[in-house]
Amino acid sequence: MNRIVIRLLVVVAILGAGPSLATAQSLAGTVRDTSGAVLPGVTIEASSPALITKVRTGVTDETGQYRIPDLPPGTYKVTFTLPGFATVVREGVELSGGGVMTIGADMRVGALEESITVTGESPVVDVQTARQQTVIDGDIVRALPASRSYGNYIAAIPAIQATGFGGGAATINNFFSARGGRNTEGLIQLDGMNVGAPGNGGGVSGYLYDMSNSSEVQVAISGGLGEADRGGPAFNIIPKTGGNTFSGTGFTSYAGKWGQSSNIDDHLVSLGFGELPALIKSYDANLAVGGPILRDRVWFYGNTRAIGTYQEQQNLFVNANAGNPNAWTWVKATSPSVRNSTSKTLNAVRLTWQATQKNKFGFYIDYTKNCSAGAYTDGGNQCRGPGKDWIATGPGVTPGTATVSPESGSIWDAPAKIMQGSWTSPFSNRILFESGYSAFYTDNGDPRPYGVLTDFIPVTEQSTGAGVPSANFIYRGFNPAPSSNQMHATWKAAMSYITGSHNMKWGYQAGYMNAENTTYVGRQISYRFNNGVPNQL
Repeated sequence: MNRIVIRLLVVVAILGAGPSLATAQSLAGTVRDTSGAVLPGVTIEASSPALITKVRTGVTDETGQYRIPDLPPGTYKVTFTLPGFATVVREGVELSGGGVMTIGADMRVGALEESITVTGESPVVDVQTARQQTVIDGDIVRALPASRSYGNYIAAIPAIQATGFGGGAATINNFFSARGGRNTEGLIQLDGMNVGAPGNGGGVSGYLYDMSNSSEVQVAISGGLGEADRGGPAFNIIPKTGGNTFSGTGFTSYAGKWGQSSNIDDHLVSLGFGELPALIKSYDANLAVGGPILRDRVWFYGNTRAIGTYQEQQNLFVNANAGNPNAWTWVKATSPSVRNSTSKTLNAVRLTWQATQKNKFGFYIDYTKNCSAGAYTDGGNQCRGPGKDWIATGPGVTPGTATVSPESGSIWDAPAKIMQGSWTSPFSNRILFESGYSAFYTDNGDPRPYGVLTDFIPVTEQSTGAGVPSANFIYRGFNPAPSSNQMHATWKAAMSYITGSHNMKWGYQAGYMNAENTTYVGRQISYRFNNGVPNQL
């Protein structure tokens, strides 16, 4: 019997992936008359352009309290009505974050056509949950002078400790923590579900998360509810969903050699100073648009983005003997320069379908192509395929590698995608159903660049006395490189019973990970030298 129940829950969960009460905002409060007595049976309407149904309703219980859950971020108009009492309207209520906003009302006896409009600042303190949370509004995300990767926005959050920050298109896993916890406790979420790599306890990845088109970012520092699968902070990106009007955004930036200068003169060179790595080019272009497919029924939001950074590598040099089958030594050549290229392209689309007044479905796919590799001297990208003489132009090495010669380098040519679906149903004023499924795929592919010397036997030189830049330096042929394919999936289902004074939630969630690791080699043999003398194969 227990197995049957679990299977039923799994089936419900696979139907979709909706934001839970932990990630969506709720309205709550108490309604009283002018004498201070509570008023049961008051109808509360929350209306906003952010709602595809336009209006959500709730009713106060016998204690005069109400609660309307699962409201997306936006500006709301809240209306309180009860026969025999003047209608109370609260304008400009801003909802953000994943907590509970308290909006109460005092109603006086009056005619049905009477209406009292209340204006004022919306409360920002959540007095109903212990959650500690910081919210970054989408407009602020787009205005902050950051490179639009999640790691740089973490720096704007008090109480978060991060392991590093990155600029451009560089692939960096920004692990983070709070309150002195392990640095792998931080978790990246999209619409309330995990989309980071779970390996080794880390909940992040180098994925190009679509920060620039988020409606807001919710960062939970502590006090997570039962949905939280760990005690660390959660960085939850809430994406835009479109609306009944067409709208869009565009962004572009570009930098090149023309944007750089140097103050390294002959005197500084004589003191040992060298030129800083030259920026070849850096770019970021983004176009997004959203709107209705069927008004009040189906919305879409699509986004495409291209970002890249190509830069020379300081103190890294090309092997003058590269491609010579009769040469077994590494000889420094100052031209062409060694360069890195890192680029990513992203295409994403989100569909929101209001199937009925009480059943909403969401579908999301986000595909990213990554390339971290050496670049041709003209700034081209090896992930785009062959067509140039690799030996003549001299590509670079994998970012951060100072012990591998360019002809032995590798790339990270990795397509990745996120797929989600969602179902939420405010079945009644007191019951909310939600369920979800989210999958995150990464494929690091074949790390051998086009034209790499896979037919040459690689050599590891132990001694710098042989003229190599560092000890245990690899050159001449392709260096064996690992690759991995991973699929992480999470699913959940829940039912909430909500009254003004009591709230209960039952649910189920689970996760799954499958990882396949492969090591690619060029030749099935490699040599080790010590000061030019072979000592191992």
